[in-house]
This record gives sequence, C-alpha cells and structure tokens, in this order.
Amino acid sequence: TDGNGIDDQCECGDQSGDGRVNVVDLIAINQAIFGYVLASPLCDGNNDGQCNVSDIVAANLKIFGRPAYCSRYPPP
Repeated sequence: TDGNGIDDQCECGDQSGDGRVNVVDLIAINQAIFGYVLASPLCDGNNDGQCNVSDIVAANLKIFGRPAYCSRYPPP
C-alpha cells in the first residue's frame, strides 16, 4: 500500500500490520517488547530473529528511507 515495491505481508518493521512502517509501528514494537501484545513476524526489522529495542531503531531508520530486512523479506 505504500508503493515501495515490497508486498505488505513482507514489510519488516510493520508490527501494526497496516502495510506501512510508521510511528504507529514504533509504538506497537514497544508494546510487543514489554508484553502488552504478541510480536508479529514483521516486528524483527533488523533480521536478528528477535523483537527488541533494536527493532525500534530499525523501524525508525526505515521510516526515513533505509531498508529493513527480516525473515519475510531477507537481505539480497
């Protein structure tokens, strides 16, 4: 939905599941880290196999144009 050529189901960092990586995902990743919600497979935005503070940083970088990789969208 965001026109970046990555399928919505593969948007690493899209913890909210809306097909975009944005500020809502920063909050959603934070909630997953602290156990308020379950981490989705897309929570891992830095491809380390975990949903943690590093993924907040990765999602923030993706918002500003850096690529994010995870098991659903592996590095080239």
